[in-house]
Amino acid sequence: MLVLSLTLQKPIMRASHMFTIGMPIVPTLVSNIVTYVLVCLQMDQGLKT
Repeated sequence: MLVLSLTLQKPIMRASHMFTIGMPIVPTLVSNIVTYVLVCLQMDQGLKT
């Protein structure tokens, strides 16, 4: 039921009503955030040693 409802009524994300964020860009954003966090963690470990 949830999948059907999401298929028929796709969620719309807006950034301050300036532009609409499409669903294809969400995985890209998530992967960039994860990469940024991993790099920060690695740099933090490098400073501790």
